[in-house]
Amino acid sequence: MYKESAESIVFNRQPKPLSVSVEDHKGAYCGARFCPTGEAIKALAKQLVAAMTRKPANHHAAHTRYHNAYTIYAYLLIGIAGALRGYQSSRIHRHEDSTSWVHLNEKMRTASDRRVLCLPQQALQQLDYLNHHNSSMNTLYHHFFAQEVEENCFYTTSQPGTGVFVPLSHKVWRTHTLDFGLPMNSLRHFTRTHLIERGADPEIVDAYMGHWAPGCAPFDPFSSLHPVAFEHLADDHLGPLLEELGLHARKSHLIREVH
Repeated sequence: MYKESAESIVFNRQPKPLSVSVEDHKGAYCGARFCPTGEAIKALAKQLVAAMTRKPANHHAAHTRYHNAYTIYAYLLIGIAGALRGYQSSRIHRHEDSTSWVHLNEKMRTASDRRVLCLPQQALQQLDYLNHHNSSMNTLYHHFFAQEVEENCFYTTSQPGTGVFVPLSHKVWRTHTLDFGLPMNSLRHFTRTHLIERGADPEIVDAYMGHWAPGCAPFDPFSSLHPVAFEHLADDHLGPLLEELGLHARKSHLIREVH
């Protein structure tokens, strides 16, 4: 069996086809399973922006509906930029406000689960706006909500007007993106597929995605991966990809209401 596997590698050296064909975008998916098309991402972003631009009336239900749309939009932008997994955890941690480096502790099990990333400026700005938005929600409804929304977290309300926050989960995501049928994890598939389509180094892309075995993380002491490679991925590929999708950092209406 191992001999046959080795022979197939040695003698069948045809390059593997890309997981997506940019010329055949039909429906919401393309190529690999659950890889959204760019058109589906743009349409979802447009729908969320339309929901946010309807200025909410000054009552709890309208504000919570706006909060949910804003949170989903922020996750869409940051999720693509950071290739986020669909885990219910407060996982984004800034190293310093002056740098673009963050780390994600997604699976919440061991240190090897931690991913170090260099996010493009749009994602960093949106993360800051999301924190200001969550702070505004806490200020506006300090006595209404059962708990505060923490920094660097994606929390939606379980039902408009209830005052109960829940972590953004697969179920909540489906509720707010029902017309598109895109699972949360599909954003990771989109990021990887389109980075490779754009000519990014697959080895750097896989390191960015967190595809490594325990003890072989990109920034372990014996790793040969240079941090500059991550910065180039953000500047040369991720930032322009967000621009093409029309995903721009957006301030919350609620920030202005508080101030």
